[in-house]
Amino acid sequence: MYQPLDHIPELLTKRTKKLTIPKNQTILAAETFNEGVYFIVSGKVAVRTYLENGDHIFLKELNQGNCFGEMELFSERRGTYEITALSDVSLLNLPKESVKEWMQADFKLTEYLFEELNDKLIYSSNYIVQQNQGTTYEHLLHYLMRFPENQEIQLKKSELAVTLNTSLRNLNRAFLKGQEAGIFTWENKQLTIIDREKLLFHLEEASR
Repeated sequence: MYQPLDHIPELLTKRTKKLTIPKNQTILAAETFNEGVYFIVSGKVAVRTYLENGDHIFLKELNQGNCFGEMELFSERRGTYEITALSDVSLLNLPKESVKEWMQADFKLTEYLFEELNDKLIYSSNYIVQQNQGTTYEHLLHYLMRFPENQEIQLKKSELAVTLNTSLRNLNRAFLKGQEAGIFTWENKQLTIIDREKLLFHLEEASR
């Protein structure tokens, strides 16, 4: 898999800026101008977008190897996403013009950036509709789709409630419903998906 930071031209390394962002801090606010691309060296961030009524919804989690801010390479409009640190995050920021210069010299970087952008657009177009119309239970199932079956997942309900833009009370109800449906177990603050087919089935039923 192509990792852009392994291929950054030596000439451009002098233009990079290393950033360390503490957990829960907003890195990019929605509707602001962004002049660079952020490559995630370590940690994880949440991508959120805002609805017309002012509510914000979780779209996707980005981790080491992902980037954000690439949309502004192809558009002069203000960014529509809010990026928030879900953990302490180490970033490498490179100005837009430097990234464009790099893209001309490395076609694999161009492919990588288009894949990153396309991934976010897919979540934006499909997931927003589901988030806006769905319940906390449906939002939880969508979130769990990223994890494999029979793997213990360390979760903090308080943080997950913020990520899914819901109350802890509604999240507890969703957890109980998922356990009763035989989709996952919840023991000692660890969630384990025990039946991925049921998870998919419940998502399909919810979208009808």
